[in-house]
Amino acid sequence: MDPDYEISADGTFQYTQEGKERYRNMFADHDLDLNKINTWTVHREAIEYCAVEAINALAHTQISSLDKNNLLAVMRASDNGQAKALIREKEVLERRSQIRLV
Repeated sequence: MDPDYEISADGTFQYTQEGKERYRNMFADHDLDLNKINTWTVHREAIEYCAVEAINALAHTQISSLDKNNLLAVMRASDNGQAKALIREKEVLERRSQIRLV
């Protein structure tokens, strides 16, 4: 069970108090009303929308595609496991780029 929401046997989706605290401001920043999100699918779509909007806000900056992927992973993943894997991958690539064979 996810601590942010509950889904009943009949499919009713409802945020827990923790979920409301976690998502209300993020959704509001993107003009999404937490109270209108009533299915898990709509919840995931709202998270995706916020992630894409965050990336679009950074479009004018010099952000690498790997950093964009990290940001998307953090926005999408509740446990951030994917983000940690992407960060590790970035660190490995950076270390490899510093190694010079003689």
